[in-house]
Amino acid sequence: MRERNLRRDLRPGIRVLRGRVLPARHGTCAGPGPHLRDHANPKCQVLGRQRMGSARSTRSLVPVKVGGLGPNVAALAAGDSHTCAVKEDGAVVCWGDNHARQLGAEAVASSAVPLDVSARLPAAAVGLRAHASATCALTASGTVSCWGVNLAISLATATPMSVGGLGQGVRALSLGRQQACVLAGINVSCWGDGPLGDNQFVGSLTPVAVVGVREAPRTLVSGDSHTCLLTTTGAVMCWGSNDRGQLGTGSTTTALIPADVQGLGGGVTAIGAGPSHTCAATAAGMMCWGYNASGQLGRGDRSPLAETSPVSVSGF
Repeated sequence: MRERNLRRDLRPGIRVLRGRVLPARHGTCAGPGPHLRDHANPKCQVLGRQRMGSARSTRSLVPVKVGGLGPNVAALAAGDSHTCAVKEDGAVVCWGDNHARQLGAEAVASSAVPLDVSARLPAAAVGLRAHASATCALTASGTVSCWGVNLAISLATATPMSVGGLGQGVRALSLGRQQACVLAGINVSCWGDGPLGDNQFVGSLTPVAVVGVREAPRTLVSGDSHTCLLTTTGAVMCWGSNDRGQLGTGSTTTALIPADVQGLGGGVTAIGAGPSHTCAATAAGMMCWGYNASGQLGRGDRSPLAETSPVSVSGF
């Protein structure tokens, strides 16, 4: 679906911005832009299995309003076939597929309406991430709780599990298919399947410190099996799997520690990651690298050949 069609079908004022429009493998949701008041509710467009949160499970080619959320939705997070929302009061609700307990519920295979997860969280949520069949929440107390498929041992749990060993003041969270990472102060830690940025191929059941970060990090994003960070100076570093060139290092060699993305030129203001590709917003426009079989690099073709260095996205 093209962006202009999404803009046409959504209520005026909903902005198509990273962190506001959430593409998943089987659906897309849009949340309120910064200029909407509290009465605005998310809408979802579903192209496959994703449940829409509208008390029905049929597909829809146009956005439908998500029922049962009420006002004050602050943010959305979408996995492969489920979606979660965090409200301004810190409450968390989820809907969609629940085969891996990613909705935080035990007794249902799926839910077409939002289910409340808040009662099982240790504190109000201030951030939310979803990927594949897992969900993680960053709480107001600086802790992280995850549910769904356990990132380290592949066991499904509906009970949010607090992640220990993260240090104080977690302020950013990223979630991939195989790994999760957090930023606490200026320190980055990851857990799950390796490489995790600790100079080891193997994974870890508990968070390990990422080494080799030369500048203060601002935020993190994760793909299926790679992670990138944006520094306060506008540089980007990535680590993990690199079979599709998703690290942007000019090769397809796996990186055990953070490596500089080549050719960005600095001045990056935002980053985002898909399963096997990565994009960055720069002063010169949007640039992407990695896998392109579905045209996700925006260069005007669908060549599956790995793009190991950033290329400009057409039209930006």
